[in-house]
Order: sequence, then structure tokens, then C-alpha cells
Amino acid sequence: MRNVGLEYLIADSALYTADTLGEMNDFFWITRVPETLDLARVLIRATAPDLMKNRGQASFISLGTRYADVAQRWVIVYSPEAYRRAIKTVNKASLKQTSAELTAFEQVCRQTFSCQTDAHNALSELEKKLRHTQVFDARIIAQARYGGPGRPAKQRLPDYQTYRIAGQLASRLELHQQRLQRKSCFIPATNQQDLEALSDADLIKAYKDQQKVERGFRFLKDPLFMGSPHETEKIVR
Repeated sequence: MRNVGLEYLIADSALYTADTLGEMNDFFWITRVPETLDLARVLIRATAPDLMKNRGQASFISLGTRYADVAQRWVIVYSPEAYRRAIKTVNKASLKQTSAELTAFEQVCRQTFSCQTDAHNALSELEKKLRHTQVFDARIIAQARYGGPGRPAKQRLPDYQTYRIAGQLASRLELHQQRLQRKSCFIPATNQQDLEALSDADLIKAYKDQQKVERGFRFLKDPLFMGSPHETEKIVR
């Protein structure tokens, strides 16, 4: 967090809490809305399809809202750079998660159940745990079982039946798309409502400039960022 001039306090999303916002009524601020906020997710989901029509071009939309009883302006920004990063991270995470759920589904399908009710219950419990995939064309298959040795006669009725689960597993494409949209967009916010005093474009720039400064400080703190005494002496001279 840092002060920029005497007009605005600019900070990252750690500032954006209901308690903190309520204490900052005496000055203007600019901060990022956490992507975990329910309202942020809803608005990104509603606006991202239009913002992302041209994936190679940045775009934004401005909305007035109220959070923590504070009137403010949110600018939902789509970033092509963030989109390219999101494709890699979201696809990698989705592959890991869907693979784990596929393994769980295959394990259930290999089980044998003594009655249909047990099979249905096992399928229901599995579906409750699935987050990134869904079962379709699910069915319970009965398997005839015979007691005694040898092959049963053609007309012989089975002594009992067992049951297995069959079906297919598919990724939830809408969930994957929502995660991609959420990672491709961000929301800088301000309590400055006057567009002439602070335009949407200036709001975005101010927040991005703050990010650059933070990255610079992280670089300077890196233990690898060190120079030899000889190099330092040259710079001083």
C-alpha cells in the first residue's frame, strides 16, 4: 500500500474489506476488488462475454455499485495478457482436477453391488463430490450370477444378481469458461464518482502503475539482486 500525492490512496486487494472501506470516508482510494467476492464473480460472468469478443484487445466497462455501504465505481477490465496466462493456469488446474474425478468415477464403476439401491446410492454420493465433471448416460446394469461349478444350462435362471454402474464422465465446460473469464479480468474500484476528476482510463492506469511499483520493490528485495563492491564503486563514481 502507498500514498500517491495527497489525492488518492492506492492499494492492492488486501485493502478491500468491509471494515477497511468503512473507515476511509475522508479521502479517495483506488484498490482492486478481490476476485473471490461473490458480487465480483457475478459481474464478471455477466460482462465477460462482451468484453472478450476480441480476445486480442483490452476492453473495460464501468459500473456504479455499493459495497460495505460505500458508494463506489467498479471498472471491469479484460486483459489479453491475463487471458494468455489464464489459459495455461486454468487448463493445468482443470486437467489435474478432472483426472482425479475420472479416477474416482472409474473406481466406482469397477465395484460390484448386491442390490440396485446400493448402486444408486454409490452413484449419488459420487455425484455430490464432483465439482469439475458430471456423469451422463448413467445406468445400473444387472449381472446374472450362478452358483455351483461349470457353465449354467441355457434355460437356467440365475441364482442371484449383482449390479454395476455404467456411464460416461464429461468436463463442465461452463465452469471451465467461468474460471477462464475470472482469471482474464480484474476490477479496480474507487469511491471517486466524478469521471472528470478521475476517468475510467485514469483509474486503470493508476492501479496498474501501483502494481509496477510493487513488482519493482519485490525485485530489489530479491537476494539475487546484488552487485559486487567493485561494481557498486563504479556506479557511485
